[in-house]
Amino acid sequence: MRFFGDVLGTLVTRVLIVILNLVIGVLTARTLGPEGRGILTLVMTLPLTLVALADLGVTKANIYFIARRKRSPSLVVGHSIFLALAMGLLAGGGLWLVRSLALDTFLRSVPAVYLGMILALAPVVLAYAYGMSILRALQRFVMFNLARLMMPLLTLVAIASALFLFGGGLDGAVAGYGVGTALAVAGTLLIVFRLAPPRLRLDFGLLGETLRYGSKSYAQNLIGHLTYRLDIYLVAYFLSPREVAFYSIATSVAEVLWYIPDSVGTVLFPKLSATDGERVHHLTAEACRHTLLITLLGAGAILVAGIFGIPLLYGQNFRPAVQPFLLLVPGVAVMTLYKVLARNFSSRNRQQVSVLAASVGLLLNAGLDWLLIPRLGTAGAAIASTLGYSAAGLLLLLAFHRESGVGWLDTLWLRSTDLIRYWDFWQRAWIRLTEARKERDGAGAL
Repeated sequence: MRFFGDVLGTLVTRVLIVILNLVIGVLTARTLGPEGRGILTLVMTLPLTLVALADLGVTKANIYFIARRKRSPSLVVGHSIFLALAMGLLAGGGLWLVRSLALDTFLRSVPAVYLGMILALAPVVLAYAYGMSILRALQRFVMFNLARLMMPLLTLVAIASALFLFGGGLDGAVAGYGVGTALAVAGTLLIVFRLAPPRLRLDFGLLGETLRYGSKSYAQNLIGHLTYRLDIYLVAYFLSPREVAFYSIATSVAEVLWYIPDSVGTVLFPKLSATDGERVHHLTAEACRHTLLITLLGAGAILVAGIFGIPLLYGQNFRPAVQPFLLLVPGVAVMTLYKVLARNFSSRNRQQVSVLAASVGLLLNAGLDWLLIPRLGTAGAAIASTLGYSAAGLLLLLAFHRESGVGWLDTLWLRSTDLIRYWDFWQRAWIRLTEARKERDGAGAL
């Protein structure tokens, strides 16, 4: 019951995050227009790419060494602070050295003055990612969800304040994004430090183990990030900021579906890391078939909502986002398989299998992007992503089947016992709701 409760709580938080991100997207789209919205998208995406480059797989390693190897959380927090500063500054410095090339190619629409803020955010956002991994490793999902909710909430408040109170325009929106991000990171680190006060000394043995384990997760995370975001940069390279805005809105709406498998995976990975034997595979298969069903049901709802909601919420100027959105949804749904099954391989220190599957998907995606974007525009980018996502998900499904021996239907199709568990879960929830209502009515009568 705790597992389902943690998943439900994480999913509810992600729904709230979707709503907040939607408000941010609509606000910036309507105030900045397609071109300004496209530039802001690149500004908000680049720090995440720098984090993916600098992460070294430490986010996954933190969970593995605290949950499975039972290492000191305070020591892991101390290492995370050191690595966030060192690697974040290194990644930012690397981009600064190639800034002329970047500003002449995929960032050519971004004013050079914004680059300094982006580079400064790299170690900050990396510290946030490491802090969130500590909360997951400790399975403190209430605190994790609170910290996760702070990021879009404070970003929204900061951007809205800059736009409406100070008349900021694009400069104000960019500054608001930076301020909101910094405040959210500060709040998250305060939560982490209260739960696990950092021990600021280096244990070179643990540090070496962390980097060795993380090297496999690093490749997986970096390839995953590029699979999800490389097309944004290629759209920016081949097309204009307007098309970047259209495609970013299409992806942000379609990727709402991923909040379902991501919520499951967030809770599943530390649980698998703490589980031994064949139980790991059966728990993974059970989570996969439930998640796939819910995601496919959600895909139908998202399709209807996107067709009518994109032009209604963002404005008629953003109607061109509908076509790539429709082309993206099937691939996003199939990618659910990868997002759940990858947790199984990571929990067993077999990340290389996920890396191989993701690499095939990335190469297919990148090659098709290069061919299709100049010819089909944002629709070409969406087709490339759907085929790349599908390849990665199906390849990892094949690998899971071969390594675990779990049958295809056990991974993809609900059993009758699953339906009974659903019924039992809702019965218990209804009983608790009824009892709570009776207690409230009784207290009101007194």
